[in-house]
Amino acid sequence: MQAVIKAILLDYDSSIDQLYAIGTLGGELFNEFFKKYEFRLVLDFHGRPNAAVGESCVVSELTDYCRQQVKC
Repeated sequence: MQAVIKAILLDYDSSIDQLYAIGTLGGELFNEFFKKYEFRLVLDFHGRPNAAVGESCVVSELTDYCRQQVKC
């Protein structure tokens, strides 16, 4: 049985009203995911599938991003 991520750790900076994802809590499957799907990710993300996020990123509703959701 594999562990799953239980939570995304967030931090809020009230001085500038911004929310940050700073880590995960629970089992880590990121390396396994990137290894298994590396070829497809390179094609989809122009050779940079696991590049760090820059200064900002777009946050989307899960229903707008993914049709195959795992619900607990």
